[in-house]
Amino acid sequence: MALGKEFTKTISFNCSQEVLKKAIHESIQMLSLNPKENSLTEEEIYYLASEKMKWMSTNWPVTYDIRGKKIDGGWRLIVKCWAKLSSITQDRYTEKKPQEFIDLVKDSGNFKSVSETPDSSNSNFSKLEKLAELKEKGVITDEEFQQKKKKLLSDI
Repeated sequence: MALGKEFTKTISFNCSQEVLKKAIHESIQMLSLNPKENSLTEEEIYYLASEKMKWMSTNWPVTYDIRGKKIDGGWRLIVKCWAKLSSITQDRYTEKKPQEFIDLVKDSGNFKSVSETPDSSNSNFSKLEKLAELKEKGVITDEEFQQKKKKLLSDI
């Protein structure tokens, strides 16, 4: 569990699982991260890795939660980063890490197309608010609302 602030970036790739997995693995190596956990299913690629402790640094090592989720036509990469503690300098340092990782993945992969997406949690919450409005206006049923809500919350 993270005590510091979490920062998340999301991007979609039109590629095979093998191409994305290789790009993620190469990016972890380029950043000299310590892999802690990983798993691979037909629907998800998962890595948990962290930076090595830098003894003369004022920042805590950053932990990376890296997930590739299968979507129509490709994969969505979700990179969440956090440190053990929070401070102004630590947060500035940690905030850059998800985008740096995504940039490395983009550079190391052979992707047909890439589409940047906003922070998935923010966009899903705004979609959920819109769905609630549609339900209140009677445009969609409660059952339709519950189905869509469950799907949106599972993507966070």
